[in-house]
Amino acid sequence: RMYSALFGILSIIFVFFIAKELFGKKNALLSSFLFALSIPAIELSQEARLFSLHLFFGIASTYFFIKALRENKIYQWGMYITFTILGLYTYLLFEFLLLFHILYIVFYLMVIQSLSIKEIMGKLFKKTIVRRILIVFLIILLLSSPLIPINFRGGHIESWWEKPSLGKIIKTVVNFSTWIY
Repeated sequence: RMYSALFGILSIIFVFFIAKELFGKKNALLSSFLFALSIPAIELSQEARLFSLHLFFGIASTYFFIKALRENKIYQWGMYITFTILGLYTYLLFEFLLLFHILYIVFYLMVIQSLSIKEIMGKLFKKTIVRRILIVFLIILLLSSPLIPINFRGGHIESWWEKPSLGKIIKTVVNFSTWIY
């Protein structure tokens, strides 16, 4: 249980870093305080399972993703690759977070940077953030390629799950996003 508690505490620290990066120090303190009091986060940190590790890798990956997009430094991209690969290898559903990161990059380039698809394609071969993003995701794809057959194989780890229904999905969303149990 000690490792679960340790990764829960580290998650609080990275929540602080993300909030500080996006909203400032005052909001970061409030965010990390609220996260520390979050019942699901506390429960994940008390179980002797890998859930707090998955949470930590997801939060750390997102933090370095935000830092890398803002500063475009190799160190941040390297840390993003590291935490993303660790997350992918410890939890197969981590790929959904990676999908959201990719969708945000599309939003970032087309809306925030106001680039057209033609401009994005033109910048792929120049030393720009677009080229670095492409290289980072190719590295992630290469390093996570041994996981691809596992995800498409019929008898993968999650095959014992029952089929979701609308009621079960709503119950799961309520359980993980509120204090209602």
